[in-house]
Amino acid sequence: MTHASYAPSEERLALADSAARLARERYETNEARPFDATLWRDFAELGWLAAPLSDTSGGLALPWSTVSAVVETLAPAVPAEPLSAQWAEVAYVLDAARPAARRDQALAAWRAGSRLLALAHAEHYATPWHTATLDTRCRRVADGHVIKGHKTRALDAGIAHSLLVSATDDDGQTALFIIDASRPGLRLTARDSIDGRGHRDVTLEDVRVDADARLGFARDVASVLADSAWLHALLLSAEAVGVLRAMLKSSHEYLVQRTQFGRPLIEMQVLQHRLVDMLLTLTRLESLLDVARSRCDELGPRQAAPFIAAAKAACGDEGRALARQAVQLHGAIGLTAELALGRQLRRLTALDRLGGTSAEHACYWAADRGAADGAT
Repeated sequence: MTHASYAPSEERLALADSAARLARERYETNEARPFDATLWRDFAELGWLAAPLSDTSGGLALPWSTVSAVVETLAPAVPAEPLSAQWAEVAYVLDAARPAARRDQALAAWRAGSRLLALAHAEHYATPWHTATLDTRCRRVADGHVIKGHKTRALDAGIAHSLLVSATDDDGQTALFIIDASRPGLRLTARDSIDGRGHRDVTLEDVRVDADARLGFARDVASVLADSAWLHALLLSAEAVGVLRAMLKSSHEYLVQRTQFGRPLIEMQVLQHRLVDMLLTLTRLESLLDVARSRCDELGPRQAAPFIAAAKAACGDEGRALARQAVQLHGAIGLTAELALGRQLRRLTALDRLGGTSAEHACYWAADRGAADGAT
């Protein structure tokens, strides 16, 4: 249910329709699947990868409220293809960089679906939008730069061809480099993820790169990375809403189909009340997401951060409660391989831990409200 003032555009409905059609055709089973490079290229051919890019970068310049419909619609299938992270952490960052040969080549290959990149920015634990000085350092040498340091939780770096690596330069400024994943001195260490995604820790031992590997930006790199983090949180919230909507739908269908003492379970009033409670929760989350999407389009990710934080926090806290209800309503088969519900629950748990936890977003939102109240 969507408030009238946040009615979806024709482009958003068209993208959602194309995503629903692909989900029916390519994610037809409940089985977990690894990343599919062919399917990723299909995403590119459908125009999805180019959708949020500016026209100067060969994109369609669609607003984030529109493109987020794709990840929301695909979410129930629990795809291994990392569209949210690639859009927010790669496409947005490369689009913000100044045109240059290395950047243009990387962006063109990414847009075509032939090469993936991964952002290696996080270090010691901090919220994704945190902009403290990085321990990873780069120093100038005659023919380029030498980079040394350690990154944690580089999302989907296990399937990436290149990395976007942040470091502090000789002047104390944040720099960002495109580095081939097979570059000598660069080591990837696998990290466990509850939903099976290929996250990696990244160690750089005096990795040498050419001067043109450093990306140029018209504004501070730290602010670009912070905006990227907020966009990622927005897309993760859209994924969570898509998963929760599917959980509610499957719970209703299960109660309609299952019988007890010769009567459908759906006729039990107590179960009807639980479904209504779940619907009310989902409606609230949809509304928070639509507000965050609208504000992001209007104000940009940084100014929309409080609205995004409110949606992300609620999707974590209230989403977990809805998911528990769904599992309980399915009874003993709730977490079996027979149903998609188990994989959806694991993805929902992962979504809460990516892009800042629900607790971190709740703290950000509360701090912003406190500052606003103090200003009045």
